[in-house]
Amino acid sequence: MKKNIEIINLGHGWVVERDKILSGDKLLEQLRVVLLEGSFPKDWRRIKSSIMTNLWSFEFNGKFYVLKIFLLRGFFETIKARIKKTRAQRSWLSGCELIKEGFLTPPMQAWGVRRKMGLPEKNFLLTEFINDATGIFTLLSTKLKRVSDATKDEFILKQRRVLMKTLGLTIGRLHFLGIAHGDLRPDNILVKGLESLKPEIYFIDNESNRRFKEIPRKLILRNLVQLNMIFLSDLSQVERMRFFVSYLSAFSKLGVMKKELAREVWAITDKRLEKYGGLGGSV
Repeated sequence: MKKNIEIINLGHGWVVERDKILSGDKLLEQLRVVLLEGSFPKDWRRIKSSIMTNLWSFEFNGKFYVLKIFLLRGFFETIKARIKKTRAQRSWLSGCELIKEGFLTPPMQAWGVRRKMGLPEKNFLLTEFINDATGIFTLLSTKLKRVSDATKDEFILKQRRVLMKTLGLTIGRLHFLGIAHGDLRPDNILVKGLESLKPEIYFIDNESNRRFKEIPRKLILRNLVQLNMIFLSDLSQVERMRFFVSYLSAFSKLGVMKKELAREVWAITDKRLEKYGGLGGSV
């Protein structure tokens, strides 16, 4: 991928690194106008996001894209970004690493940073929008929610079984390779193609990912708890076990600690959801 990378100075302090194969000149010009003028076209749609990011989706030449602008949280993060790279650059590098290892993440077009007096002020990541992909939490609580119709319910259950198996194998392999995701909440994992029982798993929000020779146990626990933050009404104990069995088949290094880990994940999740009545509660 590196051989296709081009660094461009857009002006007004903005420097952009892009993939020349994916990001054409016309798309770059559209981006330049938005960044330099600070105004967004009327057909761009604002997406709900955290207070420290601005998220926009838009169509360009028949394809859909997502622009994520990271807002610095204060002077400390400005210094941190200079030392440890901006969140946009970390997202770019982590995404490249995932792709290199055979995982999926929305194709990355470009990232950029605006500097003032040498310090990062704003930064962004531009990716393709994955059509027909849905976050796992949203999927389980909407499209894959159990229904009364027996015929429909049978296929939904089959989709859920395939999803849990595929997800377990994917996360297990991720951890086997020493990669800890920075924020593995269920809707940071997008699923596409489940209707054909061949789901594709996409990782998003990768800026805080870290890689180790051997992933620390506390980060394994953290990721599994993040994934487990779903009420029993949306994900049964049997389905969680199906995920965990598949996870262990891809991450056999856990060995004797697997039972202890499973109990700990359950206990921590139940505690965090305590104000809603624990895992058996509801929002």
